Amino acid sequence: MNHLRHGQDLEFSRRIVASGAKVIYIPDARVYHKRRTSLRKFFRQIFNWGVARINLTKIDRGILEPLHFMPAIGTDTFIILTLLAPFWQVARWAWLICLLLGVILLGIIKLDAYRRYRDWRAAILAPVVAVTQIFAYGLGFTAAYIWRMILGKPEFTGFVKQYYK
Repeated sequence: MNHLRHGQDLEFSRRIVASGAKVIYIPDARVYHKRRTSLRKFFRQIFNWGVARINLTKIDRGILEPLHFMPAIGTDTFIILTLLAPFWQVARWAWLICLLLGVILLGIIKLDAYRRYRDWRAAILAPVVAVTQIFAYGLGFTAAYIWRMILGKPEFTGFVKQYYK
């Protein structure tokens, strides 16, 4: 199925529910996901999650919901406005508004990280990680969406070379 080993838990859990098996919520259950140890590795991991969402949609359309488009819409809009802003005043104003809203949101993320962890290092890193996460997922999702859904090509693979090292 998917060579990236991403998203199979989504597809598997949907099959369990569809089979009629009893599923319960365990609020104290802990699930651990390996996170990468650098921003570059984290970017690649989250990019592949965006790719996986589209690849798994070819197996089960219910895996793709409107919410999953949001990081891609934000990322793509920001990139398009950035490219158009030097040449078109409307794009420049829209870009500045997006930038201002983004700075406000990143400020909120920074304050929330400090409130939660009482550590300024976490407060400084949280906005950087948030931007990395949104752009990585958005770019992976967009690339796979264009490749598979628009061009009708086979599975999009994302990052695979030395990914698990």
